[in-house]
Amino acid sequence: MESTEPSCADVLATLWKSLDRNPGPEHPLLNQQPPPPPFTSLLFHILFTPTEGHPNPSLLREAEAIPTTHLYPLGITHTKSGSFIPVVWPAGQRWRTQHGMPYRPLYLALTPCAEGPETDASVSSLCSTTCPVGWHRIDGVPVPPWAGADVLDAVILDCRSRGAAEGPWILALLERYPEEERGWVRLGEWARSREWSKGVVGAFHAAILRCGDEKRRSKYEKHIIEAASQTEWSVWTSTERAELERVGSRVVEEELKSPWAIKVPEVLEQRTVETRTQQFVPMGTTRWWKLPRFFSWIVSFRLAGMSTPKSAEDINALQTLGVTQVLTLTVEQPLPREWFGLQIENTFIPTKNLFPPTVQQMDRAIRLIVEETERGGATLVHCGGGKGRAGTVLACYIALFGLSSPEGGTPPKMAPRTAMELLRNMRPGSIETEKQEKFVEKYVSLAWKRYGQGDPLYGNGGDIDEPVGLSLELTGDVSAPDVIALIGVQGSGKSTFSKMARLRNPKVVVVSPDEVVAEGDGMIGSATASKSCEDVVGRFRRSPCTMNGPDKLRRVLILDRCNATAEERKRWIALLTTRAKVIAIWFDYDPELCRARVESRPSHPTLPPWRSKSAIESVSKMLQPPSLTEGFNGIARVRSIDCARQLADQLFGAVQLQKFIRTRHLLDLGSATRDDLVLSPEDLTRCISQNVIVEEKVDGANLGISISASGELQVQNRSHYISSKDQAQFAPLPAWLERNAAALKTILTAEQGIPERYVLYGEWLVATHSIEYTHLPDWFMAFDLYDRLENRFLSRSQLEARLKGMGIPQVPVLYQGNLDDVDMLHSFLTRRSLFSPDELIEGVVVRFHGGGRGKVVRGDFVAGSRHWGKNEIRRNRVWREQALN
Repeated sequence: MESTEPSCADVLATLWKSLDRNPGPEHPLLNQQPPPPPFTSLLFHILFTPTEGHPNPSLLREAEAIPTTHLYPLGITHTKSGSFIPVVWPAGQRWRTQHGMPYRPLYLALTPCAEGPETDASVSSLCSTTCPVGWHRIDGVPVPPWAGADVLDAVILDCRSRGAAEGPWILALLERYPEEERGWVRLGEWARSREWSKGVVGAFHAAILRCGDEKRRSKYEKHIIEAASQTEWSVWTSTERAELERVGSRVVEEELKSPWAIKVPEVLEQRTVETRTQQFVPMGTTRWWKLPRFFSWIVSFRLAGMSTPKSAEDINALQTLGVTQVLTLTVEQPLPREWFGLQIENTFIPTKNLFPPTVQQMDRAIRLIVEETERGGATLVHCGGGKGRAGTVLACYIALFGLSSPEGGTPPKMAPRTAMELLRNMRPGSIETEKQEKFVEKYVSLAWKRYGQGDPLYGNGGDIDEPVGLSLELTGDVSAPDVIALIGVQGSGKSTFSKMARLRNPKVVVVSPDEVVAEGDGMIGSATASKSCEDVVGRFRRSPCTMNGPDKLRRVLILDRCNATAEERKRWIALLTTRAKVIAIWFDYDPELCRARVESRPSHPTLPPWRSKSAIESVSKMLQPPSLTEGFNGIARVRSIDCARQLADQLFGAVQLQKFIRTRHLLDLGSATRDDLVLSPEDLTRCISQNVIVEEKVDGANLGISISASGELQVQNRSHYISSKDQAQFAPLPAWLERNAAALKTILTAEQGIPERYVLYGEWLVATHSIEYTHLPDWFMAFDLYDRLENRFLSRSQLEARLKGMGIPQVPVLYQGNLDDVDMLHSFLTRRSLFSPDELIEGVVVRFHGGGRGKVVRGDFVAGSRHWGKNEIRRNRVWREQALN
């Protein structure tokens, strides 16, 4: 809080009285202690010096009207030249300037003073005086405790007028009054005088946030625009970091490092970023993160370019900058899905190095940028170095829309060569090959053609709506097949159907040359892959006839190839050495839809996106629809994803509920029941000295959350699906699911067509079982993510990556390292629960390297036996509920 400032007359009277305590022996005149003159008379002595002569009466009358509200005498100075009271009076200085008088320090002479070049009568002269108790020094000057923001601001202006150091006073004003608009204005003005562009931008940004006057905000914005041509929004170079550190103010550092919070003009003077310039993003108030090379905004907080992100931390830094979408063009280096979440998405548009994208890919990239801009988000486009492929996309955008957000119904803003030259001025080295240059010219020409036809400048990116409302067509007998031949062009959904089948029946064997190439990590050629698949077909044996029941899992062989001609299909089926029931599934889709799928899928071992058009056209021309005359027992015609899912259910049954596995007790300390599994002493011995992760075992109801075939969230408890009506403890479940639906679907969704693939397991902690939790982060706490397709649990680190930024808490780690001995397991059980400080933990779950796990439960722990179907439950407490109370 600002101290109450006494009136100027009170201050002068106080200073005058202080003379008898510190008269200055070298000035006998002071020892006479004359009574203080009238206040108005003092003002004239402050405004005018004897050398300026006595002002005329009219000037004196004008001077009497000068406001004295902000006239501040700050102390008494004794010098060889005389004794005086330095005064800071901005209104008085302005009055002198308006009347043609030169600037001079204002003071009240207490003795005859000789003004001269060596006489310092300014506030700085107080540096040599004693600092009274309760006062403090700013730049060496004693400052009284009542000196508020007005006083400090007046001194700043005085220092500026006489060319003295104003920085310490500005920092003092900001440290004491960080929410005062003028402090940030003074900092911005000071930064302008020093050509510190980052300081100008940050200080006036802070001033705008504290300003309610539109005219002043507009003025501050002009200063920001002027300085922004010399610096990058929210990104700091090493030099800019050093400048900030030299300021030496925690308040200034925190404010200038805070995220941008106001709308800024998009069209700014061009900036140039050099490839090797190191750039940093402030991550909070104490840490900096170095960005990958070559980051720069093309459209302020809407579109940027960069080289390839190297880590999840890079993505976090981009998110801090306001980036909400990352377009990845590096066919050689897709970004891990785990790096992204609800707040920032990734789209893979695989493009060969030194080549441009296809027209469809460019349409898709431009459409995604435009749509993200309309949502208020920002897009980062990257390739390996941020120059060639990324530069091609950025140049096309600039040609269509300039350096601003897109406007509908307008023609392209620039000629392709102009756009490329502009981009190269901003990002030297952009667009690396002649192929990329010619593509920009071709794409802009296409945009003009579209404009002339009244169409948008960009296409839909090849995105074609998936067919709906089509029925599954069956010919012959498709029931209980031994072998299934998939038929269709690339991108028609054959591999997706194979995954649907494996998800429903783990005994399904998929023969796919593409998969063999992928598993060989590029070391296996197509011919070798085909030979390997032929061997698998030759060795296949059908299940016995006794395995034909509806609930029995039968061995089924799926030939996942294009199988375009009857001759091809005949050759592969002839490889079978056993009598088998063979059916064909024909995936009959529009080739353009298949091409759109291929060009947007993350990766493919044998068909890169730039070859998709010719490859699909070639197979489409030769494709022969299957016929029963080829020897098939039955044929299914699939024309939509819904049809494929319906057929998978018909052939293999619906996806079954996946009950959570039983976890073995590493030690039986007395809590294991007769049905529990306990590790043998020999197996326990083998566990010692392994690297482990130890988690707290929380006491709740085991839940599994998954997505149904129709895309709805479904929840299971042990071996059955549940609803809020089943038990009282599940009553809050619908509201919790609704609040977290987007996050859960992001965590559980792997790829189109198989939404049921993952199950997220965790503890539902609404009801108190045996331990009363008082500090829960939420009602649900995740501990495992199961992949039904691969029949495995993801590692803890993989689950952490999926959960990051989603708002779904994970059970905590108590220890990570070497398991020394059995005593170490016992020691964990003496800990207090992280969610109930007064209670011991239930136990721990120990995860071993390689995926194994076990649990240790306290010997005196008794699982809650209350019937939760009754409405009489005792609720645990979520910490945020307490914080709100």
